[in-house]
Amino acid sequence: MLFATYSIGYKGQGYDISSSFNQSTSDNPVGSEDSDAVEIGMKAMFFDGRLQLNPTIFFAKYDDFQAQQARIVGGVVELGIANVGKLETRGVEVDFVALLSENFRIVGGLAWVDAEIDEFAGADCWPGQALGCNEILDGTGAGTGSFAQDLSGEDLNNSPDLKFTVSAEYNIPAGDLPFDFFVNASYQWQDDVNFSLLADPGAEQESYGLLNLSVGLIERDKGRYRATLFVNNVTDEEYAQGIGNFGGLWGGTPVYIHTYPREANRYAGLRLGFTF
Repeated sequence: MLFATYSIGYKGQGYDISSSFNQSTSDNPVGSEDSDAVEIGMKAMFFDGRLQLNPTIFFAKYDDFQAQQARIVGGVVELGIANVGKLETRGVEVDFVALLSENFRIVGGLAWVDAEIDEFAGADCWPGQALGCNEILDGTGAGTGSFAQDLSGEDLNNSPDLKFTVSAEYNIPAGDLPFDFFVNASYQWQDDVNFSLLADPGAEQESYGLLNLSVGLIERDKGRYRATLFVNNVTDEEYAQGIGNFGGLWGGTPVYIHTYPREANRYAGLRLGFTF
């Protein structure tokens, strides 16, 4: 099956009622967001159904993209929403399922995404920023005491360029027993990513990969029960799922707070599942 779609989107203006809601945000609601998107793809089966392949190419353009950011106001961390001018994303996504034999299956997916800010003049500066942070001038050319930077042409935050995952599972028949054994290995990798909307270089997470292994058994007929012994993050790969610069609380000196998920450390366990 081949397909192509064109769609338009609209997200209305709104009031930021998070921790930053005050008279200023009440008087200045977040502007509306418009988008145009195109997708072209295929869903196909090959080799008598032994290979399923689903590639998709996409392109999207946003005007006044709404994004969340954190600010330090009066010594308090406030989360707010801002319009990021013009934004473009384009890329390719591919997922597949391959049956290499009656008992051996491989599942995988890949995504390459180029998300770039076209226009974002007047963006806030990150705490401690010197290069590229300029004072905003008033109509007479005098300084206003406020500073901003131009992020036009920068990559969008929270969007790695490349991600892929692959999982291989082998089933082992247990003869006359009512269940079968299985062995599974999966690996996922992603490119480096910056968590800061303001392109703070200290908020960047380097690329990393995670390897998970598991063995177990599953009822053969209806899969009513399943027992899995697993080890996740076998190589004990440490990574952050969020990095924020809260230097505004320490006189402007960059201070980064890292948020780590459980998966950032190796752990093992036994998982039991029952279906009634």
